[in-house]
Amino acid sequence: MKILINETFKEPENAFISIMDRGFLFGDGVYEVISYFEKGGFVGFNPHIKRLKTGLSLIDIKHPKLNDYPWRELSKKLIDENKSMGDNLAIYIQVTRGPDATRSHIINPNSEPTVIMIPLKEYSIDIEATKKGFSVITNEDTRWNCNFIKSISLLSNAMHKYQSQKHTQEETLLVRAGKAMEGSSSNVFIAKDGVIITPPQSSNILSGVTRLLLINALRKNNLKVIEADIPIQNLYNADEVWFTSSTKELVPAIKVDSIAIGDGKVGKYFKLAQELYNKHKFDEVPLDDFCNYTFEWK
Repeated sequence: MKILINETFKEPENAFISIMDRGFLFGDGVYEVISYFEKGGFVGFNPHIKRLKTGLSLIDIKHPKLNDYPWRELSKKLIDENKSMGDNLAIYIQVTRGPDATRSHIINPNSEPTVIMIPLKEYSIDIEATKKGFSVITNEDTRWNCNFIKSISLLSNAMHKYQSQKHTQEETLLVRAGKAMEGSSSNVFIAKDGVIITPPQSSNILSGVTRLLLINALRKNNLKVIEADIPIQNLYNADEVWFTSSTKELVPAIKVDSIAIGDGKVGKYFKLAQELYNKHKFDEVPLDDFCNYTFEWK
């Protein structure tokens, strides 16, 4: 396997970053995971990179100098360097603020960022889960208030995921003020009376790329999709519940907090959504309303 650090390809055992890198010391950075399929190419590449650039701007990290390679070309070069891993891979991109001379909370906005790109075995879609559905629990959202930034500081997300593991569930659905936000590493949709509903973009959720691609695919095929708050009781009373992410794509939930959703089986709208997503996931999508966040640190 070859990984990339600041545009230099390395074997993992020969790849190093400074122990003073702020990503290591403070979790000071952002990341993306982009799927690649030999038949089709990258999934949602442009929205992923837009979200990456937005995150860098919001936390005042300089955009990396990529010299001769723009992001797409560099990503494809990494794929080509790792053909032996298989045809379908994912790329993990991480950009940190880079190393400081001393460990200090004080930020130097002129620091040179560290860029790491790692090929990942494409997460296999759990076919059985998409056929049978899975179960989730809910939990109060204990994360910070800037979840629209795809930060590498993921301790709270990991602990929420760990809680679902401890309860032998597949995901934790996070709740604020009685409303469903998103999963610990996914976005949530419900279907009710033929209408598809997902929470709107806000500071409390990550603007998911799969979420964006799915909404685009559904609307292209004249399904009614609205972005609105989902009170927890509406979730329990939904006909169907789904979760989306770049690595799992679409997965249906048939139980939430041990309460059966609908008839307790994978529903017809999920099957249709999955079909349409697979048909349209390589489409270019409008980005005008995607990840247009401004935020002032006070």
